[in-house]
Amino acid sequence: MILVYGGLFLLFIIQPNTKQKLTSKKTFCILSGIFLFLIAASRDLAMGDLLGYKNSYIKMLPNTSYLQLWEDWRSDNLKDFGFYAVAKFFSDIGLSATFWLLLIAAFFAVMCALFLYKFSKQPYIGLVAVLSLFYSFTFTGIRQTVALAIVFLSLRFISEKKLIPFILSVLVASLFHSTAIIMLPAYFIAKLKIGLKQPIMVAVSFSISIFAPQIFRNLITFFSWDDAYSGYAEREETLSWAGFIIQLAIWLFCLYLRRSIKEDKRYMYTFIDSLINCLTIGLCFQCFATVVAEAFRLSYYYSICLIAVVPNVIDKQTYIRKDWLQLIISCVFIVYMLRAGMYFNIGWF
Repeated sequence: MILVYGGLFLLFIIQPNTKQKLTSKKTFCILSGIFLFLIAASRDLAMGDLLGYKNSYIKMLPNTSYLQLWEDWRSDNLKDFGFYAVAKFFSDIGLSATFWLLLIAAFFAVMCALFLYKFSKQPYIGLVAVLSLFYSFTFTGIRQTVALAIVFLSLRFISEKKLIPFILSVLVASLFHSTAIIMLPAYFIAKLKIGLKQPIMVAVSFSISIFAPQIFRNLITFFSWDDAYSGYAEREETLSWAGFIIQLAIWLFCLYLRRSIKEDKRYMYTFIDSLINCLTIGLCFQCFATVVAEAFRLSYYYSICLIAVVPNVIDKQTYIRKDWLQLIISCVFIVYMLRAGMYFNIGWF
């Protein structure tokens, strides 16, 4: 607990947006990446699904060939060939299961820090957003953690209008968690103009989740590429509306602040608007987590872009004191973490 909240306090003091400017943005993002890694390194490696991953790494992979992994994947007896093929490589060269898990944590931390450095005008807010909304999931959702790390790169290719690298990055991400393929339309969705389309998409998704949830279940069955995923259509486990309400509040906040940006600062519309479009799709998927719980996993691919869009809409404000706004939003995220009891079992104290 002290590691997480003490670290957030120290990083708040030294962030480059303060008057003292004790660090540059580059140094701050490097420290943020190290901070994220230390948090992951302090988790219990026997928690959740981690024990299963460790057992597979120690017992299954050394006795399995790459060809067998491929055949198992083709016969739907193995999920995500790319993930296990890479894991087998590290196993074959003698790395321990613990080191392998730490390597995955480091990969996510580095990609997240690079994304904040490249695209977040106020990286501290982005860091707090990652911790409050996404990072605890990466402790156990190992395959999707790798995919999400690669999605940071995909979002960069969207902003740079590089279609082929975008497609390739999404395909690589899907080798580690096949659900990442849901990101493929993002390149074209990002180009939509902000207007009535976005509220309509959210309203339609909300209505379906309330009045016609079977439509979403039918879509799962139609688009599923194997029995494991089509089986989700029959799942009865659901999530509460809390996640949707949180994302809805963030989405409305970004839309509202976007309207107050001066015309001469609208260079960001090619980037921030693209992220708001992605955030809209993430919100739509989050609706359906109240129908099938696992829909939140699909939401993450799109919603994780909020770690850039929230800081940027704040940074571009001229009619609101952005330093106070930054402080308020950071505190809201941290209070949410405290109330939810996040990371209370993490750290050295």
